[in-house]
Amino acid sequence: MRIYTFTELKELLKRAGFEIEKVYGGFDGRELSLKAPRIIVVARKV
Repeated sequence: MRIYTFTELKELLKRAGFEIEKVYGGFDGRELSLKAPRIIVVARKV
């Protein structure tokens, strides 16, 4: 398993040709914060 920071995820998605549409801090839709349990990214291929 590899844990990524949000900055790393953004760069990986950008390199793969994706654009981020929305980011959440959990599956319940909470805002991304330092205390968020997850980083959920909604992205689309551009």
